[in-house]
Amino acid sequence: MIRSVSQPPDYLISIKVILCVIAVLVTLLLGAMAGNDRIETQTVIVVFAGFVTLFLLSKGGDSHWKLLLIGVASLAFGHRGVYIGSYTYFIPLQVVVWVLWIVLLANGVANSSKFFVRVPSLLIFVVGWCLLRAIIAVIVGSNWDIVLSWTSPLIFGVPVFWVVNQLIIGKAKLESILRVILIVSGIMALLGCMQYFYPGFTRHLPGFSESPYLFTQDGFVRATFSFWGYPAAATVIAWGVLIALHELGSAKFDRWQLMALLTFFIGIVAVYISGQRSSWISLSVGLVVLSVFSQRRRTMVFMFIPIVGAVFSLDFWRRISTVAQIFGMLPCSDSSLAEHLSRWQWGVNSLLANPIWGIGYGHLLVHNAFLEIGSTIGVFPGIAFLLLVFQLIWRVGKVWRKGIDPDTRRYGLLFTSFSMAWIEQMLIGAPFNTVPFAAGHWVMMALGWYLPDILSRHESHQKRGESILRRSPDWTELASSDAYSTLKS
Repeated sequence: MIRSVSQPPDYLISIKVILCVIAVLVTLLLGAMAGNDRIETQTVIVVFAGFVTLFLLSKGGDSHWKLLLIGVASLAFGHRGVYIGSYTYFIPLQVVVWVLWIVLLANGVANSSKFFVRVPSLLIFVVGWCLLRAIIAVIVGSNWDIVLSWTSPLIFGVPVFWVVNQLIIGKAKLESILRVILIVSGIMALLGCMQYFYPGFTRHLPGFSESPYLFTQDGFVRATFSFWGYPAAATVIAWGVLIALHELGSAKFDRWQLMALLTFFIGIVAVYISGQRSSWISLSVGLVVLSVFSQRRRTMVFMFIPIVGAVFSLDFWRRISTVAQIFGMLPCSDSSLAEHLSRWQWGVNSLLANPIWGIGYGHLLVHNAFLEIGSTIGVFPGIAFLLLVFQLIWRVGKVWRKGIDPDTRRYGLLFTSFSMAWIEQMLIGAPFNTVPFAAGHWVMMALGWYLPDILSRHESHQKRGESILRRSPDWTELASSDAYSTLKS
């Protein structure tokens, strides 16, 4: 039977029916909670967000892509999410991606279409081992909440890679999601700077703590970024600074370049006041890579402005000099660095003590993503994750070196600069054990992994649209084709 173009698929009709049933049940539940004085503001927000999500899913079409953008934009709210235990919680981006993944699977099954997605085999191995280890741990008596809080950020990689591969096609959508991350970074930087420089004002605003500063042994006064939840918010802000420099390297000046210019400078200030040495180093490396190899003098100028400003700061040199203690060049007097070194040594000892299955869950985080995975669930997923990261770096580097046009090589260079920051953060941090960082890293890594496919599909869709224009006057065919949006952009 030939289905009319205007007739919605059966699965969309079923979703609308389910939506009506859920609306009735939730209304009754809210009424009961209100009657018992047990309703809270957070509950209302969660319910409203849930209805918006279901509504967008019921619309089908491009609404899935818009929902993903909303999820990525929600990173600006940091650690705020829904707790299902004392330790386990889910932020909006996680919920959106999991729901989109389920809907895309159901969509493929309902339409009897092929929906094969090339998720990296190394990622599947890591997630599969992680799930198996978690199930065994719960069976033998480990606390499910502790196990799930460690496992859920790591297994989030599979649905993220799936959704990104399905929804992000062409340079236009890639550019859109990067600009959303640019805006998120700018908002985070602005709020952090406001609290740092005007604590009396932000103290009266919701979401900010009473303590705007963290004092270090070397005398540096760090920003808390309490609205986002962690001083390490500089990690995400640094991504926005690199995206801003990428935007500033384009030929024309428009409103997005103005946004990039503002985000670049306020982001540099925010990363500096964060006092996070790992972000200082990773951003510096990323700026050097992005600027030196871009062959654009304008970006070189913007690179040297913040670097020169930091060089003349005595506080910068006083704090960054402590990094030498990691390599044994100086006695380790910084308690933060001493704690890092102690945890690295503990992670190595734990890995050697039980290399196959790891020592299990509930211990202090090892500030090294590879050691954290290896010491907790075994050496094999730790090695697989390390190989996945190196394979990712190779893929984006190949786009930079062998791109078919200058614009493609610019995106390859941007993600190569990202990869330098990722590897540095993974070596001295635990980004996949804190929910907001894990979610953000998986999205960025998925974009980098599928970058060759995203850009090649852009070219194939553009050629298909041009062929339709040449051979057919049927504008209905052109408007209904996937290539039309790419050609139009």
